[in-house]
Amino acid sequence: DMQYVGRGVPSRDVAKLFMAGGLDLEPAAEDSLLRGYHAALVARLAPSAAATFTYDAFDVQLSLAAADLARFLCGWGWWGDDAFLKARARIVLDALDGGKLLPGGGAAYDEAMTVAFPV
Repeated sequence: DMQYVGRGVPSRDVAKLFMAGGLDLEPAAEDSLLRGYHAALVARLAPSAAATFTYDAFDVQLSLAAADLARFLCGWGWWGDDAFLKARARIVLDALDGGKLLPGGGAAYDEAMTVAFPV
């Protein structure tokens, strides 16, 4: 079912694949699969893009994509491998507020996003 896959940031498609695929992988197997995907992807990118798209950058993008998909599913209804999305969303949320509500609401979270995930 490719209705939600499209052109754009590859990590978004990977997050959807892990959510919908029901892979239920051990951490080492997940890491191996993601590193293999990243290696295959950068081998097909222009040299200038491949040089800057490190595995760490891909991993951060994947966590952000999974958190965004988790946000959507919170309102739409959970399905698929929600454990993967929730674990990745937790990485993002912990980077923002360490598990404690930031005073100042939305503006504080906007600032935390800028600090934790500079673009």
